[in-house]
Amino acid sequence: MASLAGTTLGAYEVKDQIGRGGMAAVYRAYHSATGRDVAIKVMLPDLGIDENFRKRFDCEARTLAGLQHVHILPVFDYGDQNDILYLVMPLLPGKNLSDRLRAGRLEMTEVARLFRQMASALDYAHQRGFLHRDIKPGNVLLDDSGNVLLADFGLTRMIDHNEMSRLTSDSTVVGTPAYMSPEQGQGMELDSRSDLYSLGVVLYEMLTGDVPFRAETPVAVIFKHVSEPIPTTKLHRDDVPDAVENVLKKAMAKFPNQRFTSALAMSEALDAALGLPTTTASVSAVPTAPDFHEDHPTTIASVTKPSPTPDYPTMPLPTVRSSRQTQRSTQASVAIISVIIVLVVALAVFVRPAAAPNNAYVAPIIPTENTGLPLLLEIDAEAGITSLAFSPDGTRIVAGRDNNTAAVYEASDGDTVFILESHSGDVLSVAYSADGSTLFTGGADNMYFQWDTAEGSQQITGMEGGPVRAFATNETFYAYATNQYLAVGKIEAIGGYYYEPIPTETNIFSLAFAADDALLAVGDADGNVLLFNPDDRDFVTTFKAGAARIMGVAFNADSTQVFAGDNARILHVWNVADGAALHEITTDAPINGIAITPDGSLLASAHEDNAVRLWAADTMTLKLTLTDFAAPMKTVQFNPAGTHLVTAGDDGRIRIWDIGDLLPNG
Repeated sequence: MASLAGTTLGAYEVKDQIGRGGMAAVYRAYHSATGRDVAIKVMLPDLGIDENFRKRFDCEARTLAGLQHVHILPVFDYGDQNDILYLVMPLLPGKNLSDRLRAGRLEMTEVARLFRQMASALDYAHQRGFLHRDIKPGNVLLDDSGNVLLADFGLTRMIDHNEMSRLTSDSTVVGTPAYMSPEQGQGMELDSRSDLYSLGVVLYEMLTGDVPFRAETPVAVIFKHVSEPIPTTKLHRDDVPDAVENVLKKAMAKFPNQRFTSALAMSEALDAALGLPTTTASVSAVPTAPDFHEDHPTTIASVTKPSPTPDYPTMPLPTVRSSRQTQRSTQASVAIISVIIVLVVALAVFVRPAAAPNNAYVAPIIPTENTGLPLLLEIDAEAGITSLAFSPDGTRIVAGRDNNTAAVYEASDGDTVFILESHSGDVLSVAYSADGSTLFTGGADNMYFQWDTAEGSQQITGMEGGPVRAFATNETFYAYATNQYLAVGKIEAIGGYYYEPIPTETNIFSLAFAADDALLAVGDADGNVLLFNPDDRDFVTTFKAGAARIMGVAFNADSTQVFAGDNARILHVWNVADGAALHEITTDAPINGIAITPDGSLLASAHEDNAVRLWAADTMTLKLTLTDFAAPMKTVQFNPAGTHLVTAGDDGRIRIWDIGDLLPNG
């Protein structure tokens, strides 16, 4: 951009350039009618020749000029002269919050004062439909009295991503990566909650003197905002109260619906955390879901779930629903529900359901008989099941479902404990940590999550380059697979990339640790079972099963044999020590998953022909076939005691069977 110094824009004599950014240059100018100096922000020259942008600029500038708040830098005037678009604003001394932070640490009361002013300005703008989209210390100007004037409102909204990619260099982005919300970094539609995240980053920097995430490239910084937990402020200073840490956690929650309802609510929470006068209660350590909509669907259990919002469709709110948190309905509500139930029953009798589309959940007919095993419990999971895992004590079952959720059930009575709603795609893999304190979910949305099993609260968020199809844990390690990468880390260090992902030749579909923790079996898409040593972080053996996808792997009790099932209908067994193929059994249908009892006596296989088969693991002779299912079976598991078998699949029903009579001592 050629310098405009010495020229005239409208009624303003341009003097000298005093600043420059990716979208505009700032000049000092003189307005003779008022006898004062002003600042003129001049947009990129190429923008002025775009007719669509000029129309949008005129509309946005007119609205910006109407923003009148004591802590928002006002727009005095705006213009379009020979395709040069400009905004006229007050000329301040040149100091901003970034300069103030470089001068030294802020006292807590000063942090609260400045933050209160920023929040007030942001709340005022949000109530009038304005987003900032580039909240950062450099845009927080300070006047002679040290008070805030929030600058550059609406500037990034004038320029969309397509125009930026066309008009600027590859290194220019709309917004600043160090302060971007996860949804902004991923190019999603934004609402006011994105600004609240950025405001939380600024608060973190005010408290610590540094931004929470740094990396060598802007993309790497954005990735950290999406996938890594917020570093504790204790890394920088030890006098930040835990209550303030909780404010930061909520302000910078990965998902919009976990954040504060407004900038003022955040400011009031900060005041409360610092013991300053406020009308807002303190913030809990676990982020809770605020209400962003006036109307919420009501469930029988009286649990509210935020309505879906079209502006953020691919990363819904991680929430937890508990069937134990029911409340008494009023008599009127009971009467209404009763009428609805009568109508539903009537419809069920007289109306035959239409055929469902492929992969849709259809509740099957409840079986009237079993096929050789005592059926202890049946749970209607309300969606197709992709994966199962028992808690280490055997009291709970977690199920990955094809409705973007995972559900935790009591193994004794099927009661729903938690519904985990964090994914925007099918939940493909689930696993408990060995101590039972944590569970993991991986999804078709390329995301994995770590959950606290006591509260069902989300702890860790991770984003990968492909679907997280398999998860496995043991006493020491956790492992998950995403396309052609295997990630293995230590349980004690969950939450960051403490280990580089290990590339493989092809996509991975199944994982299982050996009982002695020494090996990890990896089943891939090309018929290979690879044995990985997690301590040495190296592959030690490869067993070739053919060319079909390995959908399930398992070790026997003493880790001397490894089992695999593929989607070409074949069960394989190898000797770990010398790689000898011990068995190769062709079954009646493609295999979707396998499991082995803790004592190594029985192997179960889930099949595409709506059946589950049980095998004597030592001889691989078929002992029993369960055929009483309405859809393909996707997964099987044994409880830790080895007395029960759990089956599940596309029919949406989890069944628990007593296998005592099939055990060696049964």
